[in-house]
Amino acid sequence: RTIQEAITQATRGATILVCPGIYKATVAIRGHDKDGIRLIAMGGQDEVVVQGSHTEGDGFRLENVDSVVIRGFTVREIGYVRTTASQFGVGCGFHVQNANYNTIEHNRITKIDMMGISVFSSANNVIRYNFISEIDREGFGYGIYLDGVKSAKNFIFQNYAYQQPGAGIVLTNAGPGNVILDNDFSNNGQWGISHQNTEGTWIEGNRLSYNAGAWGCN
Repeated sequence: RTIQEAITQATRGATILVCPGIYKATVAIRGHDKDGIRLIAMGGQDEVVVQGSHTEGDGFRLENVDSVVIRGFTVREIGYVRTTASQFGVGCGFHVQNANYNTIEHNRITKIDMMGISVFSSANNVIRYNFISEIDREGFGYGIYLDGVKSAKNFIFQNYAYQQPGAGIVLTNAGPGNVILDNDFSNNGQWGISHQNTEGTWIEGNRLSYNAGAWGCN
């Protein structure tokens, strides 16, 4: 009846096909006994939805798991703290932590309380063909966020991130070898790309437009 029930029962390498509908609560994939699971939305645009009520920390959470594929979902209104005058929001559409060789593709992520896709201490992940918009609209939200020296050799390709107050993508204190290629970052509040305390990144062929920071890139 829920995506989480299917994941709990699934063995390593299983494919789970998710029918159209609105699914609530965080979907967590944890532990190497779940390596290689493929989670595929079987519906058209906005037909398979992970719907929050601003009481959940994450839409999807991948932790200590490798080679997972998540494809075709709409993820919206996730998070449990909204930005106010005294604090930043908390919440991610996708949160990847200590998880490697995963693929997040063809998803629509919107109205999350802080970050569309966050990658912490995770390497060799593929993030491609996602539409990310209106993250943390009253605050300082980011479309995609990479952090930690173990966040290396991730491939960020042909994503469209727009209308975040902060940035389309942020790399901070990340490891080497990340590739930021052929993405569209537009109408973000400060930067298209923010690259801080990080070396060895390949950034090429991205389109940056109408971001408020100097040249759309920091």
